[in-house]
Amino acid sequence: MENFDWRNHVDSFTLGRHNPFWGPSGVVLKARRYLKYKRAMYSQAFYQPALYSNIKSVQTSAVLLLSSLVPTTYAWGTLGHYTVAYVATNFVSTATKSYFQEILGNTSTDYLASVATWSDSYRYTTAGAFSAPFHYIDAQDSPPSSCGVEYSRDCGSSGCVVSAIKNYTTILQKGTASAANLNIAAKVSINPTFKNNY
Repeated sequence: MENFDWRNHVDSFTLGRHNPFWGPSGVVLKARRYLKYKRAMYSQAFYQPALYSNIKSVQTSAVLLLSSLVPTTYAWGTLGHYTVAYVATNFVSTATKSYFQEILGNTSTDYLASVATWSDSYRYTTAGAFSAPFHYIDAQDSPPSSCGVEYSRDCGSSGCVVSAIKNYTTILQKGTASAANLNIAAKVSINPTFKNNY
């Protein structure tokens, strides 16, 4: 198969002196040789190792460069959070709206959207590092045979999104925490609620 030019072969059963399927006696060679031929044909026609490695190198460099330019990556993205917040504003009761506007100190119609991504940034600060696990739950199930969340198994000792929603909702319902803690509770509870319920 040295100096094999795949363009001389229309398909695998083309007859001719350049066809590697036919042996000296004119009998078709075994399937093993056929598969070897097909691999060689496709590798020469479609796979060029030097070009492929250069493309991979450029792709890797581009990904690394772009990822270094992005300070934080959000699962939904800022626009997704804002969009869901604006939609959710239409479904919040008047009492809840007034309560959150008071806690957040924002009486505009975008009071939810203005803090929709706050906890995503807060978790990367020294003060908010404890809240990193509050953005997800790591279900230890085994799809597709067994799918589901088991709180005692999947929500670790440092917490998860389920425990965060429960905890911060309780703080907001009681309303006895300091103004600063109520503000944080409102901001933290808004973000995971958008990720998981809408």
